[in-house]
Amino acid sequence: MLNKFLCFIFFLLSYNKVLAAQSSVLDIISKNSNLSEFHHYILSSGLDNILKKKLPWDWTVFAPNNEAFNKFKKENSLLENKNFAKNLMMDHIMIGNFSSDNLNESTLIEKTVSNKSLSLSLYRKEEIYVKDMVVIEKDINASNGIVHSIGCIMYVQESETDSRLSKEIKEKYPITSCCMQDEKEITAWKASLRAR
Repeated sequence: MLNKFLCFIFFLLSYNKVLAAQSSVLDIISKNSNLSEFHHYILSSGLDNILKKKLPWDWTVFAPNNEAFNKFKKENSLLENKNFAKNLMMDHIMIGNFSSDNLNESTLIEKTVSNKSLSLSLYRKEEIYVKDMVVIEKDINASNGIVHSIGCIMYVQESETDSRLSKEIKEKYPITSCCMQDEKEITAWKASLRAR
């Protein structure tokens, strides 16, 4: 009886993984109630059109959870501007499939959809870091990529502009991704849009 029960549990777990792998990254995001704010901004920015398609490449999406959006919106109004919101959401999407299985303890630098470099590394085979951010829920597989839930709105910048970093860290990591925290970072992020 125990063997039948364990087989049934294994079947259910396997079936759920198959269903998830048949869903697009957009489906995964839309079905996760803790990512409803991110889903809203993906839809309102029109990025849903590319995330639901099966293309020759996969997507890696770093999706801020609802708590991250609520905190961010309390502190500033950046997301009220549709152009800014779209560009900020594009900073959270990368071409390629980057899971904890294909990262190692070395740092990998890849490009976001907004053409900003992003440093990725795996720490102790358990936690994915996007430079200094821990991924809260990792490796949510989809038919066209993977989703990782993060606990803040990501800000991708050149390390030399980050006053919180030491000279050694700035030299070792040319790109910093961190939680967008203050008006100075928002101003710098807006300036980076004009520079493109």
